[in-house]
Amino acid sequence: MSPEEILATPPRVLTQAQRAAYFETGYLMVERLLPDDLLERLRAVTAAFVEESRTVAEPDRKWDLEDGHRPHRFIDVLQVGADRQHVVVRMGIERKVLVPLHLRAAA
Repeated sequence: MSPEEILATPPRVLTQAQRAAYFETGYLMVERLLPDDLLERLRAVTAAFVEESRTVAEPDRKWDLEDGHRPHRFIDVLQVGADRQHVVVRMGIERKVLVPLHLRAAA
């Protein structure tokens, strides 16, 4: 079915606005889907993987690296938006190398 056909069908679980947003952006954000304690555990595991990945230079059985990947020795959080949805970080091999990365939580 095409997106138009799907959107023409009455919604059953998601709202029509959620369905339309999915086809517009390619993802759907559902707030409070996971309990806070599970979300914190997932963040901790993710942080551990990020920390470990900073030293990985070559792909192996655990790490499937994209072309051009380089290990990062540091990641600094430069700014967190007041709404806690926008984060600016820098990362690099040495502190003099700056690669700004702007992250925004899905809206």
